[in-house]
Amino acid sequence: MSGVKGKKRLVRAQVRREADAAAKLSDAIADYAELGFREHKSSKALAEYLAKHGFRVKFPWKHLPTAFQATAGKGKPTIGILAEYDALPNCGLEEGAPGHGCSHNLLGVGSAVAAVAAARILKDKRIPGRIVLWGCPAEEPIAGKPFMARDGAFRNQDAVLAWHPGGENQVRRQGGSAVDSVLFEFFGRTAHGAYPVPGRSALDAVMLMDVAVNYLREHLPDNVRIHMCIPDGGDAPNVVPAYASAHYYVRGRNRAEVDGLRKRIAACAKAGAIATETRMKVTLLAGAYVGFQHRLPLERHLSPPSRPDGAGEAPIRPSRHAAWNRDTGGHGRGPVQRQEAARPGADGIQEADERVQVRSAHPGPTKTPTPPADRRLGPALGKRGLQSAL
Repeated sequence: MSGVKGKKRLVRAQVRREADAAAKLSDAIADYAELGFREHKSSKALAEYLAKHGFRVKFPWKHLPTAFQATAGKGKPTIGILAEYDALPNCGLEEGAPGHGCSHNLLGVGSAVAAVAAARILKDKRIPGRIVLWGCPAEEPIAGKPFMARDGAFRNQDAVLAWHPGGENQVRRQGGSAVDSVLFEFFGRTAHGAYPVPGRSALDAVMLMDVAVNYLREHLPDNVRIHMCIPDGGDAPNVVPAYASAHYYVRGRNRAEVDGLRKRIAACAKAGAIATETRMKVTLLAGAYVGFQHRLPLERHLSPPSRPDGAGEAPIRPSRHAAWNRDTGGHGRGPVQRQEAARPGADGIQEADERVQVRSAHPGPTKTPTPPADRRLGPALGKRGLQSAL
């Protein structure tokens, strides 16, 4: 295994051995399409694949039912690899069904194949070192890794690596953002539409808040992104809603910027509550920090391609969407970035088009099951559980 080219050939050969199994596993996870904290089949499939290849698997890991740890090898260095496998709501092949619009069916499998290939090389060549793959649930709601980091995951490792499916094979030196997931709830008084005078509409408060937030956008930096949906807006048009809620994601360059933005958005919510004589409650559901610690030597080692076809060198360069990527990139790995100073900056693939269903060329079943109806974030743990990790 002398020379860089020889090492590349060896890695490609090991990855190529897993191509068929990876395609089948990726398509299976695509068909499962399980939302955050519900990835029971997806996490089990990945854990079983790693156990089959000799990894020592802890499943589940700690108290999270769909998290796991898989370890192979011994000695130093210890390299962690992150795997994700949760789906997004309303991104499936059928209208209203969940789906992998962010390609996590590929992400988790790609990480698992990388772990298997690396572990096999270490064993065959009698090279010291450990590979630790972390099965990370609920990346999309920014909720899985804070629990894992709190309970000791990602520690005592020399580097923790991650990747994300994208259109180019490269190491990106930019990416990541701080983000908060915030739920604003309004409590009013119901009344019938025929005589709404005594009513105090919680939905009116939500609407007024969002109008104020939209006027606020003019005065925010270009890098800021604010996303919003209304999980609960009432039950019937002729009934004044006594309860309504607005769920916001607030993205910014760093934690200080997001903290300031959240306060300004909370002021908009307070204004809506005052105007409608309703009561407001703010809950920080989850949050992520940005903290990439770039290590150019490590990035150079990561830059050669690991594609089975061996096509082309993978450059180290900023994204073509550098301004967007630097300030408003993906968010879910923030807690890990803060925990692991040695993590390379190989992430930051833009995730703008979340409605594209990504699948491999392997044929398989296409029907995507619909999970139990639940509009709350983090159904397995609930809002209180999410808050406790912050």
